[in-house]
Amino acid sequence: MSPLLGFSFCPDFSFLRLQALLKKYPLENTWSNFTARDLQELGLKPARVTEILQLRDTLNLAKYQERLHRQNIFVIDYYQAEYPALLKEIYDPPLVLYKKGALNLADCRGTAVVGTRQPDVYGLKSTTEIVRALSGQTIVSGLALGIDTAAHQAALETDSPTIAVLGTPVNKCFPAGNYKLYERLCAEHAVLSEYPPDAPYAKWSFPRRNRIITGLSRATIVIEGQLTSGALISGKIALEQNREVYALPGQLGNPLAAGTNWLIAQGAKPIYDLEILRRDICGEQLPLDFPKPTYTLTADETKIYERLPTDGTLALDTLLENFDLAFLSKTLLQMEIKGMISILPGKQIMRI
Repeated sequence: MSPLLGFSFCPDFSFLRLQALLKKYPLENTWSNFTARDLQELGLKPARVTEILQLRDTLNLAKYQERLHRQNIFVIDYYQAEYPALLKEIYDPPLVLYKKGALNLADCRGTAVVGTRQPDVYGLKSTTEIVRALSGQTIVSGLALGIDTAAHQAALETDSPTIAVLGTPVNKCFPAGNYKLYERLCAEHAVLSEYPPDAPYAKWSFPRRNRIITGLSRATIVIEGQLTSGALISGKIALEQNREVYALPGQLGNPLAAGTNWLIAQGAKPIYDLEILRRDICGEQLPLDFPKPTYTLTADETKIYERLPTDGTLALDTLLENFDLAFLSKTLLQMEIKGMISILPGKQIMRI
């Protein structure tokens, strides 16, 4: 059992606070031996000290780890061999990672691909082209709608490893609409979180996980995002971590380009040539004539796919003139999971 497992239930227990305790107690006994005075010396308020001590008294870690094992959830703490060396380099690395999936993290040197949840056609197409250009690299993202989803799907299409870092526990798929994608990543790749299964989460959990996305990555690519977007936060964090940051330039006046253009002004590298990007990140230069993945269309999917324009988008309302909503909802979801289409803001549907 991981000696740090108990600390993962205390989100205010940082790596620096752990180091202070390790000066007094051996690693394997730190959780069971610290005192109220120790916590007070670490700057925790009396009420919080009481909460942590009560948690330690009531938490049966052995039974908890057995339950994790039954759910195929792995615990990787900072001192275990599988904990990524790259992640140890960041300020305040997570003490514990919870993992679902088969991908081993020990040698993870990923490329983060992040962006807005409401991209335009340019952002989605660029994401797919960039990930295809980086074929073979481990793609790290956050499973959010929009650019994150497109990045994971493009990685799957090119048989590249991909990791989703959640702002929720690993047994909670968010957003729920990405459940099929989540299931596939859990089975074949990796889904990570620093939060214990079934633990509560809040809005702050999502920007906080960004440090893990960038921490697992040698380079971070920001596709689109407004100046207040979470993607921009990821870019800023990666710059602070002294990692390479790339940003997709955008049209002046486009709110989705404001964040990436700002990052370029702060020192991020503009993405203007896919061969140069691959050479920079992968250390090699390959022909970028990647064939478009082929799909086996079901009869229902064919009915919809044939109505979509080869260039541009089609409104969902137009399809509703010929198909009922229940049929469309089910079939469009299947097609999006396969990476055949993207559903854009305003209920516009685009071929990929």
